[in-house]
Amino acid sequence: MIEDRIYAASSILVVGAHAFDAEVIAGPLAAAAVKRGASVTFLHLTMGEQGHPCLIPAHYCVQKEEEAGRAAERLGVKVRSLGLRDAFLPSDDETALEVCDIIRELKPEIVITHWHGSWHKDHRAAA
Repeated sequence: MIEDRIYAASSILVVGAHAFDAEVIAGPLAAAAVKRGASVTFLHLTMGEQGHPCLIPAHYCVQKEEEAGRAAERLGVKVRSLGLRDAFLPSDDETALEVCDIIRELKPEIVITHWHGSWHKDHRAAA
């Protein structure tokens, strides 16, 4: 079963369109995997900096980076970011190749990301 393969993996990459997406998609799974010795990396394609109703994106980006770092530390995962612009995540070959470079570098056994039918265009682009 797929669950057996996921929980037996020694390396997992979780790709989120925005900071906190990877944590929501696979936070508990990541914590369990790390506890049994797996290497887990969260890749944030954007920081989700457009998502605050009051803070300007540059300030919210800094806050999100700090929060992502604290969450990664608590979960025992590594965190990476492509630093792309929130709400404008391209679904193109250049972005796909950047993600491919990280996959080639990390060589994860399992890659987890958004559902391709998500309501959010950045989530669909990440998928």
